[in-house]
Amino acid sequence: MFPLQETELSIAQIADYWSREIKASATEIQTDIEKGLWRGEILRFRRRRRDWLHSVEWYLLWPPGDPASWSDHDLESIYATIAKYWGAPPAEIVCAVNENPIHDVVLTRTEFFQWISARGYALPTFWGPWTSEDGDARSSGIAASPALPELTTSDALAPPRGSAISEIRRGPRPWKRTDVMDRMRVALESGKLTRKQLQEMPEKTMEAEYGVSRDTARKARNEVLGKP
Repeated sequence: MFPLQETELSIAQIADYWSREIKASATEIQTDIEKGLWRGEILRFRRRRRDWLHSVEWYLLWPPGDPASWSDHDLESIYATIAKYWGAPPAEIVCAVNENPIHDVVLTRTEFFQWISARGYALPTFWGPWTSEDGDARSSGIAASPALPELTTSDALAPPRGSAISEIRRGPRPWKRTDVMDRMRVALESGKLTRKQLQEMPEKTMEAEYGVSRDTARKARNEVLGKP
């Protein structure tokens, strides 16, 4: 029943309802909202972008130094690059696996209304009219995109195998695999696992234990055990 009475909706739900009012598909709308999340335009989710980075293996060139020391400022150009290519045909050269790390994000009505106002979009009707409770686009819930230089394709991206963009260099090992390698090393050093046990662990078991794909787990194990 319209207008909706829910206090929050998933991005997919918002995209579906909004697409019925404007000349844009639900996919286009969802992509636009997700781009805004990567740019940090909704403050509640700015810190979560680090978690989203960990959830996917990205073909990106990372800032120098220890990842644990990177600040949000260090990563803003990375976020801007992901947002630029997110959902577009070149997106496959940004991330190595076909996952959406922000599929579970839900927005409150106020966050959504403030975001579309800040973007200059016409207000939809499916979630009711704008009220004083929604505040305005100047509220603390909405942020302008950081005024930082966006990396160029040649600076920021590295191609998957078979890519025609041969001049782009491959970035460092993805975070997800590095995390699994660290956990395997800790298990070996603590005696929780022996090298033989790790070597013989089925890929299905590693997939469940470390929460990654079998390919990622296998590559991590090979590096830890020094196998080619």
